Amino acid sequence: MTWLLSLVHRLPLALILLLLFCGGLHAQDSRGKDFWVAFMPNLGSTMEESQMSLYLSATRPTTARITYTASGTTITVPLPIANTTVTIPIDTLFGAGVELDDIGFFNQANEITRKSLHVEADDEITLYGVNIRSKSADAFLGLPSDVFTGSYIVLAYPNGYSSGGQNGAYDTPSQFCVIATEDNTRLTVTPAQDLSINRRGQAPFVVTLNRGQVFLGQADVDPDIEMDVSGTQLRANKPVAVFGGNKRTSIPTDVGNYRDCLVEQLPPLDAWGNTALLTPHYPVTPQSSDIAVARIIAAFPGTSVAITSAGGIDNRIVGPDEPIEIPLLRPMTVTASGPILAAQYEHSVNLTNTAIGDPFMMLVVAEAQFDSSYAFQSIVHSEFTDHFINIVIPQEGIASLRLDDGAISSSFKTIPGSRFFYAQVQVDAGSHRIRSDSAFGLYVYGFGNATSYGYPGGTLFRTLVTDFNPPEITGGLDCGRYDGVAYDVHITDSGIDSCFATKDTSNVMLTVDPFAPGADSVYYHVKLIDPFQDGAFGLKVIDSSGRSLTQRAEVPGFTVRVGNAAPATLDTFALINSRGCRQVTIHNYGRHEQKIMRAVATDQFGSARVTTAMPITLRPGDSAIVDVCFDNLPDTVATVSLMIGWDCLDREVALFTVLNLVDTLPPTIGRDGSPCGDQFSVTYTKRLRTSGIVSFHADTAINCTIAAVDGNLPSSFLQLNVERIDPYQDMIYQVTVRDSVGNVFVDRDTIGGFTVAFLDDTGSTVGVRYDRIWQGDVLPMHGHICDSLVLTNYGLRPIDVSMIYMKNNVHFSIPPSQLPLVLGSGDSIRLAICTEAEEPGDMIDTLVLVDGCGHRDEVMMLKPVTLLALEGVDDCNNAISVTAFAPAKRLFLSTPMPNPAGDVTLIDLGLARNETVDLEVLDALGRPALSVLRRIDLASGINRVAFDVSKLDNGYYFCRMTTAAGEVRVEKMVVRR
Repeated sequence: MTWLLSLVHRLPLALILLLLFCGGLHAQDSRGKDFWVAFMPNLGSTMEESQMSLYLSATRPTTARITYTASGTTITVPLPIANTTVTIPIDTLFGAGVELDDIGFFNQANEITRKSLHVEADDEITLYGVNIRSKSADAFLGLPSDVFTGSYIVLAYPNGYSSGGQNGAYDTPSQFCVIATEDNTRLTVTPAQDLSINRRGQAPFVVTLNRGQVFLGQADVDPDIEMDVSGTQLRANKPVAVFGGNKRTSIPTDVGNYRDCLVEQLPPLDAWGNTALLTPHYPVTPQSSDIAVARIIAAFPGTSVAITSAGGIDNRIVGPDEPIEIPLLRPMTVTASGPILAAQYEHSVNLTNTAIGDPFMMLVVAEAQFDSSYAFQSIVHSEFTDHFINIVIPQEGIASLRLDDGAISSSFKTIPGSRFFYAQVQVDAGSHRIRSDSAFGLYVYGFGNATSYGYPGGTLFRTLVTDFNPPEITGGLDCGRYDGVAYDVHITDSGIDSCFATKDTSNVMLTVDPFAPGADSVYYHVKLIDPFQDGAFGLKVIDSSGRSLTQRAEVPGFTVRVGNAAPATLDTFALINSRGCRQVTIHNYGRHEQKIMRAVATDQFGSARVTTAMPITLRPGDSAIVDVCFDNLPDTVATVSLMIGWDCLDREVALFTVLNLVDTLPPTIGRDGSPCGDQFSVTYTKRLRTSGIVSFHADTAINCTIAAVDGNLPSSFLQLNVERIDPYQDMIYQVTVRDSVGNVFVDRDTIGGFTVAFLDDTGSTVGVRYDRIWQGDVLPMHGHICDSLVLTNYGLRPIDVSMIYMKNNVHFSIPPSQLPLVLGSGDSIRLAICTEAEEPGDMIDTLVLVDGCGHRDEVMMLKPVTLLALEGVDDCNNAISVTAFAPAKRLFLSTPMPNPAGDVTLIDLGLARNETVDLEVLDALGRPALSVLRRIDLASGINRVAFDVSKLDNGYYFCRMTTAAGEVRVEKMVVRR
């Protein structure tokens, strides 16, 4: 069937539909044209041979052929009448040796045999089998080979217990068998308990079977311990048939008598459902003190199971290796979180050998696998006197239910927790047919004196369990290699289909060992292309069901070197008095931690040695110093090589020349940048290559930062960047530079800033940077006055004032005769400022002062004239005050004052006419941050608005004025505290 599903996946949709409508594909069920059967060992109450029979029936006349694999003998079986069962006495036709023999305790002669039966029919048939000995019998529903797969979990029953002898013992094994349908079938068995009879133990093992060969597995018969093969996992690379049960056991086992063999052909794992409807058996021995049971096994560990009955809900956890067993006293609904398999077991009669009943095993069909029609056989044999069926059906199907074309008079009872009803119906021995308009479940069983049989009447085989576990990937690092395995080995897994590198792969070569699609495991290998660079790989594994897993892993390289090359050529190193040490900085430029295990320095005189203790651990981006020292070097030039290594690899990282000379010249200095700039570079150079610059130290850094452009020392070249912090202060620095032979150069300088302060008549500092305005005396209308400010240089350098002007230059003016101005360190002068009042209101302008380096400072100047306070600002407006102080000829919005703003700021609104105005503050993303004025009527002129910004976070904002006429003006505002 696997090849058919694979073909369907490749067919166009139209062709699939055509096949469906034309009958080319049909739903799978327990009817078929090809069957494989084996009869497991049965032990009766006396020394006898088993009576083994197959029951065949078809919905229309056909012919079947039965081949005994061990002998190659084939018989032809006509099925001339539709829906009429034909009985084939297997032991009569092929001999009693068809039954599998127990495995010997001292050899495995009977572990693998060819004792299988192959049944082929020209048309679809239903097959049932039965194995009968005196007071030990059971039957099974045969499954066609088109539903076989390679994934099964065994459900059986524990070893049988004998109460005979002095102490009693567990003496009959729990068992299963597997039949191969193709040559070279590789079967992996993972036992749930010891298969010591097979001399296999509990560890997984593999056997290879050819077509028709049978593997028999039996639990260890330990006289003191109850053993069970239930939960044994079976995986085969080709379709197989599987049977499970027990050679002979009582239920419960501690009865120790009234034992029967148990057998069922087990469905493949993909047909398991997550529900089971359990119904009691007909009570033929109500006087017995023992009770029937149901056993449930799950495909996966930790499966939660809810058992609903009239007594409530019982919640359990079940897995594949530990079935749960529950009393079967009343109907129950079992609902699970994952796939389960259930079976019902009749109890031992435990009365007399003439009492009716004894154990049988009967699989419970999942609701999703119910069919709507069954042909079944109530076994005709002198051992069996009473025959019954249990019917599990939804209420809407009861009316159309027909048994042998007749209505059923038995009463139906509800199954709690479901929509189904059930009935126990007594039937005659022989062939029967039952059908309904609704899908329903059928269970067939019968009893005799201390014996019984039971099996499900039939089943559909919809695929209910799929491969929902993606593959798994594992691996490990070893010296720049990464070796691992991808595997897909869960019982429901379909095997690996493909394995390949993804686009995330870099600097590695990834190879995958050859494998056949469907393999359980695939080995892969990753090797760095460049061992001195980190690598990474992405591996994607896809199983045969299309589920995939992608894993990315890093492969660390040996990423340690000196500078940007390996080996790096360093400056010549000069020694004093033939002795000295050079510090070589090694750096980890990779993404992974590196552990340096050894470092070796060599020269032609054998003088070089590494004195740094090993190992050295470097995290990504870290650096470390390796000291290379010299003793008794001759008066000559030597070439030194520095080699470092880790566990797997050595690398030459540095080459340099050692010159045994004396150098007395300190480094020289050069500057790059404007003498009055706020940022410039200072360069120190060693003209002689006999000794490089090995260190520098910023002794003094006032109002500036000092940073090296390239921190790799020693070097013949060192460049420092000096950057002013506050442009209104002088910056003073001092740097001490040393070379490798001890020469020292001290560089000190003072770079003046814009150190001019504005003082009003009270001696207070004013200016935009101080958030203080200069306010003159009140000026009468059309009045004229000249006030003055004091300019003082509080710095250490003279200030050359190259430009003084007013921004608006309307009401305020600077007499030009005062320019140019030069302020020495500590000097102060008065600067005259003249104003003339033409209209009422506050006159405002900004004084700007610029020095020769382009530095500037500003003072906002205010001459108050009149003050008109706006009234009626409601709660939706956040203005502190609105003041009108001058006329305006145009619409404008001034820059906020001060800017950057602290807690309160001012802004002027120029209106050429009376307007209704909105004023709001937006954040840097254009979102409203503060409403200042909302639909406020203002008179024409310049209106100054004061508002609170203390609740705004530091950052950039925009002030937006909008008039009722739709005119908009925007100014930038900065809030900084």
